Amino acid sequence: MKFKIPNQIDLAGQTFDVVMDPSIQKLSGCCGQTHFDEGVIIINPNLRPDTRAVTYFHELVHAILMTMGNQDLNKDEAFVDTFGNLLWQSFKTAKY
Repeated sequence: MKFKIPNQIDLAGQTFDVVMDPSIQKLSGCCGQTHFDEGVIIINPNLRPDTRAVTYFHELVHAILMTMGNQDLNKDEAFVDTFGNLLWQSFKTAKY
């Protein structure tokens, strides 16, 4: 399955731009980041397709949790990572 990462999403009325920026790895040492106040999700485009998709879903979970006002759960990287991976798996294995 080829998953296309969107350029923009809306969560509860807030628009998030999804930006592909290879410098995120060098600047932060990670594959992606979510800047909630700026409404930006940054993903390293140089990742393998599955890793790029998992990173997108990981960052999406961060954006959703912040939108929900759940800052404590948002800081739990193990939860966010597991949730993002499960979302990706559900999309990747969906049968239509």
